[in-house]
Amino acid sequence: MLEGNRFSTVGSTGIAFRGAVDGAVLTENQVEESAGDGIRFEGQAIDVALEANEVSRTHASAREAGVGIAFADDAFAVSVADGVISGTAGEGLLFGGFAEQVAVTGNRIEQTQEDGVRFESDVQDVVVDGNTISAIGVAPGIVGVGLDFLGTATGVRVTGNTIQDVAGVAVDFAQEAEDVEVSGNTIGQRMGPGVRFGSTATGVTLDSNDISNTAVLPTSSGAGIAFMGLASQIVVSNNTITSAAEDGVHFELAVGDSKIFGNTIDRTEGHGIGFAAGASGVDVDDNTIKNVGAQPGGEAAAIAFLGNAGSVRVRDNEIQGTSADGIYFGGTVTGSRVTGNAIDRPHGAGVRFDKAANNTVVSSNTISNTGGDGLSFGVAVTNVTVSSNVFEETIGGYLANLNGGTFSGTGNRDTTFSSMGVCEENGAGYGGSAGFKFVDEDGNVVDTCGAN
Repeated sequence: MLEGNRFSTVGSTGIAFRGAVDGAVLTENQVEESAGDGIRFEGQAIDVALEANEVSRTHASAREAGVGIAFADDAFAVSVADGVISGTAGEGLLFGGFAEQVAVTGNRIEQTQEDGVRFESDVQDVVVDGNTISAIGVAPGIVGVGLDFLGTATGVRVTGNTIQDVAGVAVDFAQEAEDVEVSGNTIGQRMGPGVRFGSTATGVTLDSNDISNTAVLPTSSGAGIAFMGLASQIVVSNNTITSAAEDGVHFELAVGDSKIFGNTIDRTEGHGIGFAAGASGVDVDDNTIKNVGAQPGGEAAAIAFLGNAGSVRVRDNEIQGTSADGIYFGGTVTGSRVTGNAIDRPHGAGVRFDKAANNTVVSSNTISNTGGDGLSFGVAVTNVTVSSNVFEETIGGYLANLNGGTFSGTGNRDTTFSSMGVCEENGAGYGGSAGFKFVDEDGNVVDTCGAN
């Protein structure tokens, strides 16, 4: 045990273990002004505990980068708890080798020139909980990351941390991530995105995080939460995302079997929730999304599926104010449901389908004060049901720009359409489309708007 020592203005590493270490305990030591790392484990570290140590003002040397606490080799059953690391020339806390059963808890890490906490290799069963990580990447030209996982991450828990004023990404998983939880964190950014998954993500949960003031970097999205690789079995729930420079939640590649629910997203430059590629088996439920897009007439929707969507359910979301559509589908939509949403003040359509829609239900939505059509279909549809929707103060009708197809629809109600080519009295407005047929509640095909 090494306890209660003070090392000041050290000409080399403050505390150094040059070989493998098994069973060491370091508590309440102070290291300041070291010419090299503050505390360094050169070899493999097993069953090592560091508690309530303080490291400050480290400097780089010819041999070492000036890291606060460095584990240069593999680390097994290591804990770093309740310490203070500040003013480092390198990272605050560095794990250079494989890390397993590592816990980083209750530390304050601040004013580091490089990353706050960095895992350079693969990790398994790692907990990062209750830390405060701030003022990261303070040197000019350095884009430090708050919490950086550079290898594959399995069984990682990032919970209850406060991460703020970071020059780069707040929490970054660069490689494959599986069985990862990021929950209960407060993230206030200076530059980059909040939480980013750079590669394939499977079985990832992000819950109850508060993320604000993200920004775009040359090498990174400015989203609140960004999945840049293939994603499956993802849960994004109960997060608050405010003032994101791009999408609030962004999926760059295909996503499947995932749930996005209970989030509050306000003031995004991009989409509130954006799917840039295909989506299958995705539920987007009970989110509040408002003030989306930098300016009216932009391309930001509250919920945007830019690729094909299959078995997608968009339900019970509250949407207020978008620069484009409320809900947008840019690819072919099959077997999906858009139900129970309240959409107010989209600059474009309330709900827009740009490509074919098949076996899809649009029901029980309230769409109001649109800058475009209440509900818009761009091309032919097959077995689409439009029922029990309320359209209020919409610029256009709710079945627009159709090129043939058959609808079934009952119980819709519309008021105060203001453009040409809509049926104001009987509630089945459409924009003068060739080949359009409407099926009434008795299954009869009618040539005009028909009773509804």
